[in-house]
Amino acid sequence: MSVVPTEDGYRKVIFRVNKEQRCFLIHRLVMLAFRGPCPEGMVVNHLNFIRHDNNLSNLDYRTLEDNIRYSRRAGRYIKTKSYCGDRFTPKQIRYIRTAAETDHELAVKFKTKRSFINKIRNLKSYKWID
Repeated sequence: MSVVPTEDGYRKVIFRVNKEQRCFLIHRLVMLAFRGPCPEGMVVNHLNFIRHDNNLSNLDYRTLEDNIRYSRRAGRYIKTKSYCGDRFTPKQIRYIRTAAETDHELAVKFKTKRSFINKIRNLKSYKWID
């Protein structure tokens, strides 16, 4: 088992058994252990905006929209052109998942990386949006 930072500042734990590996974001594990499963359509919010602070008192469940509003009110929300977990609306995610265009065409259209479009299509990103 090892704990490592993610590219975007969160912490994840990696479990290895034989040749199999599983990764979990620590803030999600903390909420699962102490508050129960994440309700459908909700995400884990860091109240103090410090992504590696995984104390239970710093975490709560919110909708993605509430999480973004919370960040905007605090002056912390910045929409970027790079790929990041909060730059797409649920409507855009649904479009990406059903579009006939290639990953490359969608990446150009949405000004993001092709690999991120692929993650959305394969339900590795935005899992909570059906």
